[in-house]
Amino acid sequence: MAALLGPQRLVLAPCTILSADKHQCRHVQPARLPLRPQLHSSRNSLPRRSLLCGARRPDSPILEPLVHGGGHPNDFTDLQSWMLRNRIVFTGTRIDEQMATQTVASLLALEAIDPVSDIKVYINAPNGGSVYPIMAILDTINAIQPEVATIAIGSCSANAIALLAGGSPGKRYAMKNTRFLMHHPIGIIGGGIRDVERQIYELQVSTEALFTIISNGSGQPHWRIEELHDRPTWRDSDWALDFGLIDGVLADDHP
Repeated sequence: MAALLGPQRLVLAPCTILSADKHQCRHVQPARLPLRPQLHSSRNSLPRRSLLCGARRPDSPILEPLVHGGGHPNDFTDLQSWMLRNRIVFTGTRIDEQMATQTVASLLALEAIDPVSDIKVYINAPNGGSVYPIMAILDTINAIQPEVATIAIGSCSANAIALLAGGSPGKRYAMKNTRFLMHHPIGIIGGGIRDVERQIYELQVSTEALFTIISNGSGQPHWRIEELHDRPTWRDSDWALDFGLIDGVLADDHP
């Protein structure tokens, strides 16, 4: 915690003020100006948990969740470590570069620990995600040895649907109340004419790649995938099952 210092005063050095007439001057004795109390922090004044865990991110919970690890009564661990210990990876926000880095690192670590047991990836992405980060996760899923079960919860929209469809065949699920929304990827384009042309071309290529992944995962023709993206509509889990995006709807059973 920051240590609060008592009130301090700032003392200015004497100065000489010149008037408009350069031959006249007067000597001014500066006043003692009070300062607001200052906050001073030092490494030794921080609690032990702050020194071990570092500063809390603005978007992180105030209290880090703890889970009982079993065994000794005082055996507690943080929630993220407990989930990885049980081979669970959770993506609960828009899938950007940071989320993809964490997900890919978790998948690679779990493969190194146990290359046989399945890994479960829970997807809650109401705002979809960026194309390249999702491609990185999909390439990692295809490269590692364990099979990866993908489970959609909450809502799964835009590019995140490709991540759901890219799970191991027969192990793609959705919760009963999960909602799905397909729409074209959104990008920001700017610059000169040639730059805009190259960016549009790259956006088209990445969009076609996502359509191909969804088409291969669902068994639907490519034109059908493109048609659904042209007319965005919210769908439910039963539709996703009939369409072929998932292999089962989870009600009370756990995968």
